[in-house]
Amino acid sequence: ENFERLIGTLINESASYAPNENEMKVTTLQTLLNTMKTKNDAVTTARIATKSDNSNRDKVLYAQGTGMVDTAQAVKAYVHSVFGSDSREYKNIVKLKFTR
Repeated sequence: ENFERLIGTLINESASYAPNENEMKVTTLQTLLNTMKTKNDAVTTARIATKSDNSNRDKVLYAQGTGMVDTAQAVKAYVHSVFGSDSREYKNIVKLKFTR
C-alpha cells in the first residue's frame, strides 16, 4: 500500500519528477508494483491451501481411535501381549514415542 501511494505521489509530481534511471521511472515502478501484487496473491493462495492440507493431515494423524497415536499404542499393547515385556520385539517398539 505504501509503495502504491508513493507511485501515486510521483504521478502527481510528474512535472518535477523525471529521473534518468530507468529503474526509477514511474512506468517501471508500476510494473514492479504489479509484479509484487501478483506474487503476494500467489503466496496468499498457497497459504490457504497449505492450511487446508494441514487440517486434513491432522484429522488423519490424530483422529480419535484411528489416528497414528492410538494405532501406535494399540500396536504396542498387542506386541506386549503376544511377545511379553522382556522380548526384543517389545523392547524395540516401546522406545518409540508418539504424542498428540
